[in-house]
Amino acid sequence: MKSQEKIQTMPNLGKGITYNFLITAFALVLTWIFKGPNIDIEFGTAVFVSAVLLALFLMIIAWSIVRKNNDQGPHKYIRHPLYAAIVFLLNPAVAIYFRSWLYLLACFLIYFIWRNLAKNKELSLVKLHGNAYSQYRLKTTLFFPNLFAINKPFAFVLSGLMIFILTFVVLNFSSLSFRYIGWNNGRAENTEIKSLPISTSSVNSTPAPQALPQAEDIKYDKINSIVIEKLGIDAPLVLSQGQTQKELSADLDKGVIIYPGSAMPGEIGNFFVTGHSSVYFWNKTPYGRIFAALDKLEAGDKVVVYYDQHKYEYEITKKLVLSPKDVHVYGTDERIITLMTCWPIGTNLKRLVLEGELVR
Repeated sequence: MKSQEKIQTMPNLGKGITYNFLITAFALVLTWIFKGPNIDIEFGTAVFVSAVLLALFLMIIAWSIVRKNNDQGPHKYIRHPLYAAIVFLLNPAVAIYFRSWLYLLACFLIYFIWRNLAKNKELSLVKLHGNAYSQYRLKTTLFFPNLFAINKPFAFVLSGLMIFILTFVVLNFSSLSFRYIGWNNGRAENTEIKSLPISTSSVNSTPAPQALPQAEDIKYDKINSIVIEKLGIDAPLVLSQGQTQKELSADLDKGVIIYPGSAMPGEIGNFFVTGHSSVYFWNKTPYGRIFAALDKLEAGDKVVVYYDQHKYEYEITKKLVLSPKDVHVYGTDERIITLMTCWPIGTNLKRLVLEGELVR
């Protein structure tokens, strides 16, 4: 009986692997040709997530081999643990490693292929084992275990978590897609963002304020704005009209705001600006995700500010994630810029803060 099962299983497994490989190759080739869309995360993060999923895949496979009977191991909960592990663990692991959205989306097609192969296999198993396998099918599911039958409290918690995540993604889809979908093959491999202190020494520091080129020499016919070429940002600078949350939110809908108490561009002091990282989809402001990708800036990147027909160029020196209570417009005897936004995207739990120094 077991030999007959193996005869039926091997062709199905071979077909599944073949179709899976062809779809994978097609998705990765398209990603390479079109330079995306890429899952825009650090290479180290992609490797870590892929390794966790791969470890879970190997654990399920080992568990299936050790516990082969229907009343033991993963077969007690699902009928095809090998197929399920390939669909829900192995394919996503490879897709995340290559940071390919097309491959990740192709996992839906891959799921239906393996599902069809599993159902074809079951037709033979019913003929082979008769009523015994039919009864087994009534107690188990094809790929994903019936958590409500196993542990109701855990199932309710997991269902609530999934509903929360889905709602969160829908409400913040514009900013999340802007931040995590890339079309330039992602960031450089193994690039670490440097966190450098603002130096006050004379060695390798910003030239003394007197030595900076004077912005008054050239006039620019451009509205007050902030330009970050690396992120594709060109947004108006808005002087905030108040400090209440309602007033700040209204001003943020108009662009990037100069925070109350801030120094002005080019002045000695802390030129402090803030912008949205995300807003709900019913807020139609064009600046709702203006700082959604702010974390991509690294030490040495340039931020250009046009103010009062003058141009000021700042260079990023530091990046921090802080509690909201730790953020304030502090005084300084240097010419610096501070950029701030809510973080992570879609929350106001923390603040992403970048600092830079005036270089031109």
